[in-house]
Amino acid sequence: MRLPGNDPLPAARTRENNMVTCLRIAADVDEPIELIDIESDDEYRRLVDGWTEAVDVPALGISIYVNEEGLVRRLPFNARASAIWWANCERLPDAMLVGDAVVVGYPDDDGKATDVPAETVALLTQPREYAVMIRLGSESERIGSGSRFNAVLLPFVAGNPNWLLSSARYEDYFSAALWSVALSEHRCDVGATKVVPSAQLPGHLAEKWQPQA
Repeated sequence: MRLPGNDPLPAARTRENNMVTCLRIAADVDEPIELIDIESDDEYRRLVDGWTEAVDVPALGISIYVNEEGLVRRLPFNARASAIWWANCERLPDAMLVGDAVVVGYPDDDGKATDVPAETVALLTQPREYAVMIRLGSESERIGSGSRFNAVLLPFVAGNPNWLLSSARYEDYFSAALWSVALSEHRCDVGATKVVPSAQLPGHLAEKWQPQA
C-alpha cells in the first residue's frame, strides 16, 4: 500500500536480489539513525515489524517505509519520519507515521529500488546547523519595520519580500522541519518551506541569525 504524494508516483518497484543502501529511523528518538544495506522484502518487513506501506517524498527523492498496520497496532509515533514527510508536502497530510521507518531512494527506470541519495543522508544525519526558508504568496504581509514577524523572519533575497528566512538556528534537520510545519500551519499565506544547512546561506544572512533560545 502507498500513501499519495504531491507528484505522480513512480513505477512499482522490485527489490528481490537488489542490495539497497537505506536509512533506518527508529521511533525512539534516542536511537541514532543508521545507514544499512538490505536486499530482500523480508528485511524490510523485519525492520518495520510487519507488512510495509510506502510514503513518497518527491522533494528529497525518497520513499519512507513504515508498518502498514502501525496505527491499528498503536505503534509509537515516529517524530523524525513524520517531520521529513510533513515538511516536504505542499499540504500538511492528515496523518502521521508510526513505528520504525526505512528510507530508500526512488526507483530506477526498471522499477528497482535505489540507494537513499547521498545528499539526503547528509541532510538527515550530519551534525550541523539549519534554518528554514519560507516563500510567501502574493498577498502576504510584507516584512517591514512594523511587522509582527520581524522577531522570527528575515528577508531572504534583497529586494524580494516574498522570500524569508527564519531568524532562529536549529541543531538538527528535524527540529527545523517541525518549526517549518508549525509556521506553515500558523500562516495561511505560506507558499512553500525548505530546510537548509547554514553553510548554504549567503554570508550577510548568516551574520544576522540569532541563537535559538
